[in-house]
Amino acid sequence: MSDSRFFQEHNADDSVDRLRPDDVRLVRFRVFRFRAGYDQDEVDDFLDLIDTALRSTSTTRHLSARQVRRKKFTKTWMRAGYDIDEVDTFLDRVIDELGQGL
Repeated sequence: MSDSRFFQEHNADDSVDRLRPDDVRLVRFRVFRFRAGYDQDEVDDFLDLIDTALRSTSTTRHLSARQVRRKKFTKTWMRAGYDIDEVDTFLDRVIDELGQGL
């Protein structure tokens, strides 16, 4: 998937809302060139796995909060990449959501 995803901030009231598969599909991150970013294809592929995991029940889920926490993306320097802080912030929400199913 090569479309640009742009990060959407959630205010404090949204933090109590559960993360939904739609949130994963609709998230957008800023794209930078000539500074460190995460490889867009790797992030998009991982978001697809997260979407699938959130659609499954906690007993059939094949992705854990621990796996998300340990995920590493290739950093880009001279080509477009997603904003590292925005991706990491979103993945923190994913970790919180997947951790609720433990």
